[in-house]
Amino acid sequence: KKVVIKKFDNETYIRATEIISDAGIALSVNNIIGFPDETREHIFDTIELNRKLKFDTTNAFPYAPFHGTSLHKLCLERGYITNEFNPGSLNVDIPLDMPQLSRKEIGGLRRTFALYARMPREYWPKIERAEKDDEEGNRIYDELKNIYQHEFFGAHKDDDGNELPVDDIARTSAVFD
Repeated sequence: KKVVIKKFDNETYIRATEIISDAGIALSVNNIIGFPDETREHIFDTIELNRKLKFDTTNAFPYAPFHGTSLHKLCLERGYITNEFNPGSLNVDIPLDMPQLSRKEIGGLRRTFALYARMPREYWPKIERAEKDDEEGNRIYDELKNIYQHEFFGAHKDDDGNELPVDDIARTSAVFD
């Protein structure tokens, strides 16, 4: 809250998503993770907030310290980025590499963020393993992604109300790029 100078509290945000949902308006919640000095626990605070929100989709993007900002200066001072850093495209790389939260960890949490935000907690040990970008992590991630798309994405019926096979559900989303 202090880093991004958020001028409203979580309860206001929760209520706003309820009002939008009750009005029948589709809502995508965009989160930024990997702020300077952020920890895994802080990211899970954001996940817990997302679990209380009413939305159609949610996703997470890595923080990028833009030149000329106080956070860019802080990142330089703490060695999270070098002078040569150029934010460029936000979808290309995870800029910060911090002792308490590495690029790989931020990447794994980014890729599984929607799963944590929506799926029951009994899935969390599998989701945690799916954070890893290796053969087993990718296999588990694909399995969980299919469950997520089928159960939570809301696009698993055709115009006549018939169930679609999971392979036909895939839609473009920042959650699963």
